[in-house]
Amino acid sequence: MIRAVAADEPTVGRLAELLGVSRQAASKLADEMVVRGYLLRRADPADRRRTRLRLSAKGRRVRDRAAGESEAIESELREAAGDRAVDGLRRGLLAFVEREGALDEVLALRSRAPL
Repeated sequence: MIRAVAADEPTVGRLAELLGVSRQAASKLADEMVVRGYLLRRADPADRRRTRLRLSAKGRRVRDRAAGESEAIESELREAAGDRAVDGLRRGLLAFVEREGALDEVLALRSRAPL
């Protein structure tokens, strides 16, 4: 969820699409994340009737920490299996996701720069 909000600053309806859940489920989750201080709601500058979600400072810290952990795990994997193996695995996984028609969404939700 944090990656989806960071990448898109979505409305609740768009968040539901990104997460593959009902609008009601996305709304409940967003409400909980706002209460816990991870998300903020703001009026859409293009249409004030719509509300967009964005990360709070606390949410950005969580995203940054998760990205750091992901990088550490990848570094360990590269040490154990080698760059070629990890790069091949990444290409294979992205090919699978592309075949399933979800590559654009996956790339949009990446927490670091694209390949």
